[in-house]
Amino acid sequence: MKRILIIVAAIMLAGCAGSYKPTFDHAERVEPISVHVVPVLSKEEMDVQIVVADSSAATAQFGLIGGLVGAVIDSAINKRNAIRAERLAEVVREKTVEYDLFSAATRSAAVGDGERWKVVQAEEARTSVGYDDVANNAFDSGEAEAVVVLDFDYSLTPAANQVRVNVDQRVYLRSTPKKSDRNRKPESLRTFTYYSPQVELVQRAFDDGEKERLVALLKEDYAERIAARPDEREDLEKARDSEVEELMEAESIPLVLAIREAWTPEQLNGYLDQSIEHIAFMLRHDWEMATVPEDPAARTEDEYITINAYGQSFVTKGKDVGRKDDNEIYRSSWGHMHSMPIVETE
Repeated sequence: MKRILIIVAAIMLAGCAGSYKPTFDHAERVEPISVHVVPVLSKEEMDVQIVVADSSAATAQFGLIGGLVGAVIDSAINKRNAIRAERLAEVVREKTVEYDLFSAATRSAAVGDGERWKVVQAEEARTSVGYDDVANNAFDSGEAEAVVVLDFDYSLTPAANQVRVNVDQRVYLRSTPKKSDRNRKPESLRTFTYYSPQVELVQRAFDDGEKERLVALLKEDYAERIAARPDEREDLEKARDSEVEELMEAESIPLVLAIREAWTPEQLNGYLDQSIEHIAFMLRHDWEMATVPEDPAARTEDEYITINAYGQSFVTKGKDVGRKDDNEIYRSSWGHMHSMPIVETE
């Protein structure tokens, strides 16, 4: 058996054999199913994922912090981690300021027609106002038999060395009755994920006087935060002292500088561009599938390690279905699909 691994932190759990149904029921259909495609972005900027230490657990837990960090912080994430995530997000913002994520999502969703389906309408990407509402409006505005809502999320992995593009696919069928005369509910939810090749982060020692300059900037940053939110002074001062102590003890530059020095806009934007065809490939592969292998062994020929939307990494069992660029593409035993760079081992 070929074993293919993506290099990530913290292998958490082994995947088990699952099963799934094809996205569209192509059985005994003479005509292709008509589809209305609606891509949406719940978050309009790239995310950053950070590792959040949880003292109640034996291992580190991963938390997802959006580009607009203030909107998603909850009580489980302390201020220091939230502020750190803000800095990481700001670096990513600087390097993607010219990149149009809406255009990337629109092009990723442009799967075209196939033998088993026909796209009767494909919208440009928009911000989501509720998936069920989006689908209901699409049914009301056209004649499609199915509406596919694709929710795009763009981020860096927790190690900050790979681009991760995650797409949640919700499939709605016109034949599904509305619930209590309201919206239909999706018939299926499936996820497609692209991981870029890794970029080696810079792990260099501090230049002469660099650490002291960073400490001064850190203190200035917290002074501005305390002035803006005096009611949070005590928590912010504790966060500041903790960060200063950590920085003074560090032997290499912090992650925010490592990202700034390792990632160029050309690299980041290039991998975002590369994700477009990879996502479209996975969508086409999913839509054209008419049957699912009955034998569990046929669905679990390969093992690979992936990272979910919450930053957790785990072993997944699935089947190798193709290769694009330097990535291998898999369908998991549960029907989800992943495109990732590989390392082949004996």
